Amino acid sequence: MDYEIIINKNNKLSEKYLTEVIMPSLISIDFTRDNTVIFEAHKNYEQKIYLEAETAKAWYKLKECILKKDIVFDICSGFLSFEQQESKYQNFLERNGKELTLKRICLPEYSEHHTGLALDCDFFKDSEWGGICSDENEETKLIHDLLHEFGFILRYPKGKEDITEMQYEPWHIRYVGKDLARYLFENQLSLEEYHLNKESNLTK
Repeated sequence: MDYEIIINKNNKLSEKYLTEVIMPSLISIDFTRDNTVIFEAHKNYEQKIYLEAETAKAWYKLKECILKKDIVFDICSGFLSFEQQESKYQNFLERNGKELTLKRICLPEYSEHHTGLALDCDFFKDSEWGGICSDENEETKLIHDLLHEFGFILRYPKGKEDITEMQYEPWHIRYVGKDLARYLFENQLSLEEYHLNKESNLTK
């Protein structure tokens, strides 16, 4: 598994890599959050969440750490097939229109949810889920500051929208491994910037 792989609006995932590398690596994830609405939007009829095996191990450790800080924390979604991403895209488009959809949702084959390395997470606050949808609370900041210790990054950070071509998403995290996660966190870099710098160094 290439934990540095970049899938975005300009880099699509090949079906061969999906079927030969990603699919065999997926394992089912335990969760308690009611994700029924999300499952319906994604046409996830199985109502299960999958992550790549090493990502899953890191996720459980991150979750355990945050739970110990008295934050009710859980997963909303993980791996999505091409068909599920199409359903997610169309569902969002119907409810929000094209302009916002282009900022928030990737087309099938261009979403890193296909890799099993990306997941959406949330915490319970003020008697409801959706706490992480705002970064104007101490819990969200605490979670974001902990991510790199477990190999995760905030995939679409605030202030990097022109680079990631995605709107800020405080709930969307991505596993890249501890070394790269720490490097990106300490240098305040997006994954796109890391790859651009890497390519630039190779051509020097």
